[in-house]
Amino acid sequence: MHTYAFAADPSGDLDKQQTSTLEEVVVTGTLIPRPEVESPAPLTFVNHDTIAKSGVVSVGDLLSKFPQFNVGMNSAGAAFDEADSGTAELDLRGLGTNRTLVLVDGHRRVSGSANSSAVDLNAIPIAMIDHVEVVTGGTSAVYGADAVSGVVNVITRHNFEGLKVQTNAGISSHNDGLTYGLNALGGTNFAGDRGHVDLALSYSRQLPVDFEDRPFGREEFAFANPAFTGPNSGVPEYISYNDVRVLYITTYPSFYLSKSIPSLGLSGGMHYEVEGGQLVPVTYTSLIGSARELGAAQGGNVPEYLSYVLLRSPLTTYSALANIDFNLTDDIHLYNSLQYTQTQSTVYDEYYRFDSRPAYFDGTGGVSLSADNPYLPASVRNVMSAGGIASLPIDMELKDQLGRLPIDNDRQTVNVLAGLRGGLGSAWNWDVFAQYGWYEDDRMDSNLLIGTNFKNATDVIADPATGTPECASAAARTAGCVPVNLFSDQPFTQAQMAYFGHDRPVYYKNTLESAGAHIEGSPVRLPAGPVEIAAGVEWREEAMEGHDDPLSATGELFFYGLTYQPTVDVGYQVREAYGEIRAPVLANLPLAQKVELDGAIRRSDYSSVGTTTAWNAGLTWNFGYGVRLRSTVAQAVRTPNLYELYGPQTVTQPRINDPCFAANVIQGTQLAKNCAAAGVPSDLADNQSLTTVNTGANPDLHPEISHNYTVGVVWVPDIVSGLSLTADYYHFRIDGAVASLAASTVAHLCYEANSLTNVFCDQITRGGPENRLQSINVNEINVGYLEDDGVDFDVGYSFNAGRFGKFKAQVLASLLFNRKYQANAFDPTSQVVQDAGEYQYPRWTGRSSVSWAKGGFEFTVNNRYVGRARTTLQEPIYYYDTPYVASVVYTDLIGTYNWSGKLSTYVGVNNVTGRYPPNIAPGYIYAGIWSGSRYDNIGRYFHVGLTYKVR
Repeated sequence: MHTYAFAADPSGDLDKQQTSTLEEVVVTGTLIPRPEVESPAPLTFVNHDTIAKSGVVSVGDLLSKFPQFNVGMNSAGAAFDEADSGTAELDLRGLGTNRTLVLVDGHRRVSGSANSSAVDLNAIPIAMIDHVEVVTGGTSAVYGADAVSGVVNVITRHNFEGLKVQTNAGISSHNDGLTYGLNALGGTNFAGDRGHVDLALSYSRQLPVDFEDRPFGREEFAFANPAFTGPNSGVPEYISYNDVRVLYITTYPSFYLSKSIPSLGLSGGMHYEVEGGQLVPVTYTSLIGSARELGAAQGGNVPEYLSYVLLRSPLTTYSALANIDFNLTDDIHLYNSLQYTQTQSTVYDEYYRFDSRPAYFDGTGGVSLSADNPYLPASVRNVMSAGGIASLPIDMELKDQLGRLPIDNDRQTVNVLAGLRGGLGSAWNWDVFAQYGWYEDDRMDSNLLIGTNFKNATDVIADPATGTPECASAAARTAGCVPVNLFSDQPFTQAQMAYFGHDRPVYYKNTLESAGAHIEGSPVRLPAGPVEIAAGVEWREEAMEGHDDPLSATGELFFYGLTYQPTVDVGYQVREAYGEIRAPVLANLPLAQKVELDGAIRRSDYSSVGTTTAWNAGLTWNFGYGVRLRSTVAQAVRTPNLYELYGPQTVTQPRINDPCFAANVIQGTQLAKNCAAAGVPSDLADNQSLTTVNTGANPDLHPEISHNYTVGVVWVPDIVSGLSLTADYYHFRIDGAVASLAASTVAHLCYEANSLTNVFCDQITRGGPENRLQSINVNEINVGYLEDDGVDFDVGYSFNAGRFGKFKAQVLASLLFNRKYQANAFDPTSQVVQDAGEYQYPRWTGRSSVSWAKGGFEFTVNNRYVGRARTTLQEPIYYYDTPYVASVVYTDLIGTYNWSGKLSTYVGVNNVTGRYPPNIAPGYIYAGIWSGSRYDNIGRYFHVGLTYKVR
């Protein structure tokens, strides 16, 4: 019978201990039970108490703070993700959530994402988590595809006796961000102690935090510096502005007056809002750049349009998990796992708005009002009459009339696992299992507008007989058109919303079916010890289903990111065989107390991409004197997931910073030559126009091949009891990495290449009078390669000071040397892009924990460090006025008191100093959410918890 144990916990519980049942311990990274926890690959352990006292409702939020992890998808990162809001997805080494394999008790789980293969950790009840094991390094040979950067194995509770109830709550110093939860774990024997059942129930809730509720919530963006004339001008190319307002995003209806009307005292080149029937000039402190009609400014009387953004998305979770074990005979053991989880989360799209650009309402243009519209205030009618304006384009944000645009995700996850394991004599063990899991997301996008109907409702005339306002189109009136007065700040009526309002349902479902058989044992004994092997076969079928509201297909609901998701119903099967061996080479010799070699190989046959082979080899060399060398080398494989191969094609219309804008081009450079060759005028200015971006899957993708190795040393000196030091170097190179490059990246790679003859320029279409960007294709592609290397450090020390108590300390640190990629797989001489040292991938990250315990009291200080970084390495140092992002230290305090053997309480403060995200030149929006969500965006946070045990 397997027992699960951990050796060291660098997350807070720092005792270097092993359990008393180590005769058969399953350790992540190998399928062969080890008599002692010595792995050739670096391992990190996070125990249940550390998770429970962290003040988070998602274990993913805690794990993402460890230096081995990049941002992934956490509560902040998901606050602006429509499809995956409320999920927790891990990203080891910054190589992507798709390359981090998450297991539960050594078994795969169904993907909990609408657009990737990532597992949602929020679907696993915290009460049932015993500990989490993290092994870094390619382990595809052991666990199959997706384990490129490593494996996160969540070990759940088994053989728990009694009842334990935990409750916790927290709130920020700003009196928001409330979280609370209730967890219960119970376990008991049955059937004369032949069986055991463990049951965990968890409930948690996290309330949202709005972007505008923090002092850094005023937009800060970088804009072109008019004083910049070239690299030798001595000034930055882009400078930052605080309190940025967008002149054409107004709460009240507004319009841009291009020419003066002296008879009315109105100046040209100005925006005018219509408030209470009166014209109010749009004011600002200073104009940014030269654009006025579609420009931005500092300060003024228009709203901050990013007020819809969330710093922390709301999340409600209900989950239950049961482990049932039963000894059928002395040699045959039945195990079962049953899980159900429901999570509910909401994010918001930006307030519905429109302006004079033609992209709105499925390309038919924004709203324009005619002079005979009976709702026109006299002041506006006078402007149209005096200025000879037959139809007046309106700029407006429907904040008061329509309210927020919520995107609600209601997810359910079910997993059923059944297996048998047993022994064949004293030397062999076997295991067979079958598993079924499914995830579904019923998503609802509310308060959308049916474009044609809304424009019909704004095109209003007076009834010739009664003078009552009515829709101008007779056909629209027949269809139930209700006229709209845009100059009223009242919410749209039920009758109006019944005509042009719409709630859009979107449905996603992922399924996973798997089965396997496994045998392991010792066929022979060498002089240094027994040779142990493991072998097995697995079968897996994964499927993805999704469909959208049919009305979305017509383009009627098009609004920025809210685009049609075509129906998909696809899947693939894989059959695999694997083997693993561990052989002791030397033992009990000088400088070779114990030397072991490990090896594994896995052959997989996919119905989607054909056959793949993964392998790995490892070495552990115990020199004695507390010194141990460990090393691994591996070829890992990741096959493209269903979303990358067959996912829907989507269309968005963002604003792209064209590399050929005059502000971006330095004359005489290769960029200038390519832009000229593409027929772009040298004085092309940013007019805020939108570009159609086509994004989607690519059925012609091929598997990624990763070659990686680690070399590390562990020193536990005999002369200093309780001290341990480790250092591990890692290196990954992924050839043919699957990626969907940003549209702006594709544009830069095209025009900064040696010529326009390249794969990226083939994805770009220009046109119109000024040859502007019209469309960019950014489908998934196999890029040249992705490379990542660095060193992890782990220092731990604990000692008993007698009557002064026990002290423990741990420091984890990671130094990133390189994180680079070559995007053009078709040109090996093309540019290599270095990311290491940018704020998304800082070179230094770290975490420390120091605790003191005496009697029933324990006090812990945790620190997290994010090193100084560059805003961007892809541009010269003079590109931004603030080219560096400051280093940050976050300090958390936790005090625990054990009142008795049954009751314990804790009080904690996270981010004691209340540090806000550092300033990042492209905008504070990137610090605290999206790629900047490694930085805390809540501020000082207080949390408390209580645990009661019944034995």
